[in-house]
Amino acid sequence: MRQHACVPHIGPAPSLLPGRERVDVVVASIYVNPTQFSANEDFDVYPRQPERDRQLLEAAGCAVVFEPSSLYHVVEGANEGANVVGREGKHPDAHETYVQVERLQQGLCGKSRPHFFRGVTTVVAKLFNIVEPDVAFFGRKDFQQWRVITRMV
Repeated sequence: MRQHACVPHIGPAPSLLPGRERVDVVVASIYVNPTQFSANEDFDVYPRQPERDRQLLEAAGCAVVFEPSSLYHVVEGANEGANVVGREGKHPDAHETYVQVERLQQGLCGKSRPHFFRGVTTVVAKLFNIVEPDVAFFGRKDFQQWRVITRMV
């Protein structure tokens, strides 16, 4: 059975794919998560180079590059058969369901960035549900983020 891996976006310059030799297919995502930014951080100026990221990922052996425009898109009225209106333009704070690792996200970085880990765990959980990987590989993160993701999984 072929194994596939999920590699969430590992930053503005994905120059390598960790664990590539251990799986048959690598699915990497390019997504800047708005819920990781607080009100005083500037989501709009975060460095984005999707074409360069795609080229680097493909050169590193990535089979699929997943580039969702939003993982917080909500379709209103779909069950009623009414006009469907997207909430794409709204800030993710309008989103009401999150994945959280309560205790681990409260200290250290979580004190100054209370929504950061909630945003990380929610998007990683969504990516895992969409991609359904056998394994996942992450770039080097800070210790707290690594522990939060490990506990979530």
